[in-house]
Amino acid sequence: MRNIILSTESGADLPNDLVEKHNLQVVPMHIIMDGKDYLDGSLPVQDIYDYYDRTKKIPSTTATNIHEYQEFFTSIKEQ
Repeated sequence: MRNIILSTESGADLPNDLVEKHNLQVVPMHIIMDGKDYLDGSLPVQDIYDYYDRTKKIPSTTATNIHEYQEFFTSIKEQ
């Protein structure tokens, strides 16, 4: 069992190889486009570029909410 678990929000944009190498736990932030909420990493980056090309709007983002953090850390604790 590890004594220290490193975690971050996906907004840190850490490369996947670094996340895997150090077994980092990443909680996704939210991306809002066309009134729809997507978890960061759940859609291809190209979709974000296409959204901008189509609308000339930069998607908004929101932080992970308290409930999501509770679930995230509860899951880590259970593992």
